[in-house]
Amino acid sequence: MGRTSKSIDDADWQDVLSMKEEFGILQQDSTFLCTDVSKLQQEVSSIGPKQTEICEQVGGVQQAVLQLGKQMAAMNLVLKSLVPKSVNRNEDEAETSASQVVKSPTLARAELQNLEHRNANLRKHLEAERELNRQFEEAQLQNLPPVRVQKPSTTERIPMQDLTAERNTPVAHQAKPHTPAFQ
Repeated sequence: MGRTSKSIDDADWQDVLSMKEEFGILQQDSTFLCTDVSKLQQEVSSIGPKQTEICEQVGGVQQAVLQLGKQMAAMNLVLKSLVPKSVNRNEDEAETSASQVVKSPTLARAELQNLEHRNANLRKHLEAERELNRQFEEAQLQNLPPVRVQKPSTTERIPMQDLTAERNTPVAHQAKPHTPAFQ
């Protein structure tokens, strides 16, 4: 206790110097941590707009999927309306009968007969559709203008008047345009 505040031992100097070195190391660590924190803050700030953009894109995709779902539902309704009611009833009966468990052989035969009956109805319907398509194609082929193919000579050109005919073809020039907007 006989020390005064003005006199410092060599041991005290050693303690002060070692604390100074430890303080310098801690200060460098603190500097490195500050730079790491600033880099992380920059990354977080750059992630924010990207995250917002991703959310907007996901929202757009969800809207597109929702619109596609609505379109698919509308197409489904249209397709169901195109199929005759008797075919729809037969399909509904087949779906309900397929979900039921057949317990006896007589029921299995009845199911088989119903399936054969349904297949026969579908075949008749398919043949009727094919016949209607064939008749429509024949009618359309009769209404088509004749195709005239002339091989032009290499030295002569065919004048434009020769290309026009009594019936206008899709490639022939017409005297009047179809719509008044193009006059």
